[in-house]
Amino acid sequence: MARATQLSLSQNALDRLMAAFKQGPDAAQQALDAWSQAAEDRFADRFAAAKADMAVARAEMQRSFAATNDQMQENVAGWLKRAQESYVKWQNTTPVPAVQLTAAEIADVLKKAAPIGVDPSKIGDADAYIFALDGKQYTFKKDGTAWVNDAGVPTSEEQKQDVLAIMANDIRSLTDYLRDYGGVDMSLVV
Repeated sequence: MARATQLSLSQNALDRLMAAFKQGPDAAQQALDAWSQAAEDRFADRFAAAKADMAVARAEMQRSFAATNDQMQENVAGWLKRAQESYVKWQNTTPVPAVQLTAAEIADVLKKAAPIGVDPSKIGDADAYIFALDGKQYTFKKDGTAWVNDAGVPTSEEQKQDVLAIMANDIRSLTDYLRDYGGVDMSLVV
């Protein structure tokens, strides 16, 4: 029923506009102006409420983005500092070759590593299966051998240089991010 009323009102408004057009351009313009003003008045409160809601939502979104952006900058600056510290530490560490484990040592390590989710069935699927436990790094190779070394210590000069190159690239990426997007005073970054 309400739909029929709206349709008849629309038809009534259309009939009035058509009658005004027949009276001439001035009457038609006056009718269009009146119709436009009536529509504007009718929906002005809805438009105002929608604009107010959008203004609140926009302000909240900007605050949220600013807070998120600030947190991201802080995180990236922290990651950069830790990456730089790790680089210096790795650079100053003398390589120590890994030691091959015996079958008994392998069984003992796998038993100790089970609670941290090390899955012996995955060993051999990849070229190397690596995990750390109690400050040691264990490397299980596809050929069935297992090796141990101190975690965070390179096992060769080649590995040391490869890791330093990766770290340097990470440091460059983090520095570039802060420079380009962070608005962070780079002199404050270690």
